[in-house]
Amino acid sequence: MDVLFGALGAIIFLFIVVPKGGAPPDEKKVVPVNIDEKSGKLFGDYLAVFEDLQVGDSLLVLATGKATFPSRKDCPPPVVCPECPECPECPKCPETKVENGNFKEPPVQSKPDLVYRPSVPSKFSIEIHWKETKNNVDLYVCKNGKCVFGKDSNRRNKDIGAWSSGKEMNTLGQYFKKSNLRTTMEAVRQIDELLPGSYSIQAVFKESEMNESGVEVTCLVYSERNNNPQVETFTRTISLNPGQKIQLGTVDVLPDGNFTLR
Repeated sequence: MDVLFGALGAIIFLFIVVPKGGAPPDEKKVVPVNIDEKSGKLFGDYLAVFEDLQVGDSLLVLATGKATFPSRKDCPPPVVCPECPECPECPKCPETKVENGNFKEPPVQSKPDLVYRPSVPSKFSIEIHWKETKNNVDLYVCKNGKCVFGKDSNRRNKDIGAWSSGKEMNTLGQYFKKSNLRTTMEAVRQIDELLPGSYSIQAVFKESEMNESGVEVTCLVYSERNNNPQVETFTRTISLNPGQKIQLGTVDVLPDGNFTLR
């Protein structure tokens, strides 16, 4: 009986630990999309979380807004040159309007503004992006002498937020193998609650497999701000120096979500 129950317990343990097909998506891998009410289609941006997807993987889709996207019939008509004596073969176009010898172009329709939202729904988010995974850049977000960054023991702080690289360790096997989490993005996010205060944004360009001496990083700061998002971006070039943190900027965040970037 001991042998039978021991074997049964081992099977149950393996069933829990080993990832299985059809499992629900990781809540941290969320795809924010807009719903086109007219066509019933979803529209969203290409995110870093898509880079390592394989057939059969699951994603959690989160609708962040509704809008009516223009259809083909809503687009302005094509511009047609008016008929001229030098070009008798040009077809006549009765819809073309010529006033005082000048062709009148149709008015340009304005497009709805698209507001950036983090790949993971957040109250507040600080991200840096660069182009090549062969360049290794670390993001540090610091407050009151403490920092959140990619080291295991420093990836989360209740007063600052949680670190993310766009990849997560989703299985026990990935954790023990110390799977490579390197992407071209790092972020520190406040998921459930906005934490006001002054935050220092720093970065370290610590390694380049391309033998580059500098890398251009784009920093993006986002605040939900009571469903009226505030977004600020800027770009800096930092030099290769594994032991030196470069100050990118400082963000002062108010309790209502408004922030000042300096």
